Amino acid sequence: MKMMLVSNDDFAVFTKNSLLCCSMAEAVDRVCFTDPDYKAGTRELAAKLFNALTENAEERFLIVADRFGSTAYNETALLLACAGLTERAHLVTADAMMPMPVADTESLAYAA
Repeated sequence: MKMMLVSNDDFAVFTKNSLLCCSMAEAVDRVCFTDPDYKAGTRELAAKLFNALTENAEERFLIVADRFGSTAYNETALLLACAGLTERAHLVTADAMMPMPVADTESLAYAA
């Protein structure tokens, strides 16, 4: 299972940096959606999904967004739907408590 962090501004960067002490930090991708060119984030996420699927055609995804209804969440949900990946991706929100669910997913990475 491939894990990705998506957020508005740099929240995903800070969250990934907090995982550097964990063994799974290198396997976590992050994408930041920033104004005014938030579509650059959409393109980056599409490329990361494509690369993961190129490496493993059966890949599944856990994508943690900072807030429900945010640009990061909405663009990710739309991209997953357009790519036909909604059945293979779990898009969850963490709001301000993002580091806690991210830390808890380490056991999911080993179970997948």
